[in-house]
Amino acid sequence: MSDIHTQARDGELERRLEELSLPENQGEGLSQRDLTVLTAVTVVAPVIALLVGWNL
Repeated sequence: MSDIHTQARDGELERRLEELSLPENQGEGLSQRDLTVLTAVTVVAPVIALLVGWNL
C-alpha cells in the first residue's frame, strides 16, 4: 500500500519539477524580504514564544 503512495508522491514531485523547469517559471523566487519574514515566522517567533512560556 505504501508503495502506491510513494509512487504517487514521486510522480507528483516529478510533475512539479518539470513545471518549475519551464522557462516561464524560472527566475520566480522568494525575495530577500520574503525570506526574512519566513525566517522570522518559522524560527524566531517560536523561540520567543517558547522562552516567554518557559518563564511564566
